[in-house]
Amino acid sequence: MATSIQGATKGFSREAVEELSHRRGEPDWLRQKRVEAWEAFEQIPMPKRTDEEWRRTD
Repeated sequence: MATSIQGATKGFSREAVEELSHRRGEPDWLRQKRVEAWEAFEQIPMPKRTDEEWRRTD
């Protein structure tokens, strides 16, 4: 028997980060830090290939 998950999306979202933390049984303070980190990640734009500092990271 096959099982399918309705509405599953590829990748992460804030909800996915919170769910992962919840499933791991992490304390609230750690869950909050993960959410804050996710929000910071969403605010920072992806670098462009023309950004000089980014070009030198390999």
